[in-house]
Amino acid sequence: RIPNVGIEEEYQLVDAESGDLVPRGRQVLREARQNSLADIQHELHLEQIEMASPVLKDSASIASFVARTRSELNDAAKHYNARLVAAGTHPM
Repeated sequence: RIPNVGIEEEYQLVDAESGDLVPRGRQVLREARQNSLADIQHELHLEQIEMASPVLKDSASIASFVARTRSELNDAAKHYNARLVAAGTHPM
């Protein structure tokens, strides 16, 4: 058994075709907050968003929560011709 944990991830929003960073953070946040169990927040730049989980109690719930939240956020980004990228720096 692992100790209780909370997960926080930051993502960049990129254009679906070019891969360029796009300032769609507000739109994606608005869309994602309607359905997500995660705490979705904007970051310093509109090209970034952040997810924070509630306290999770085991590895299965962690894996399920992270996969579901990433999928929800990516689906929200697709409405604005953007995709989610989890990277420390812009991949281009």
